[in-house]
Amino acid sequence: LGALVTTCHLMCCVPTAALGEQKTKSLAGILVRGLVECVESEKMLPYFRYCVNIVLASWIKLMVVAQDVASPYAASLVPYFLKICSMCAACEDVALHLMSLQCLLDVTHLPGARKGCIMQKSTVVMHLSSATDHPSHTVRQAAVQVRNEWCILE
Repeated sequence: LGALVTTCHLMCCVPTAALGEQKTKSLAGILVRGLVECVESEKMLPYFRYCVNIVLASWIKLMVVAQDVASPYAASLVPYFLKICSMCAACEDVALHLMSLQCLLDVTHLPGARKGCIMQKSTVVMHLSSATDHPSHTVRQAAVQVRNEWCILE
């Protein structure tokens, strides 16, 4: 957990230009494993909100400032972003839900990730349809925006 927190802190606070491309790629690999571990491992459940929060913040930054580094992982992470959305809906964590929706939105803009996204389009759109029934107006608005973006993927 300590290494994951440190990696996320580096990704969020240090400019990727200062890290360099090789280190950024290496840290991205740790973020992938961290996200998967946070979502899949039961031993992480007590720390779920904290861990997923910092990992998603790191992915949002990575997908915006280092698209070439994030692109190879993008399509494989979509199911995890969806799973986080459903877990957040159950615990009514609005901030985390919005972050996972932001990740789903940013994935569609990554170069080279479109083909993988198109293959998952129907699953994502179906899942986002249920998010439009969320009690929070902000989450509903974000879900509609993300669903619309996924619907026009070609």
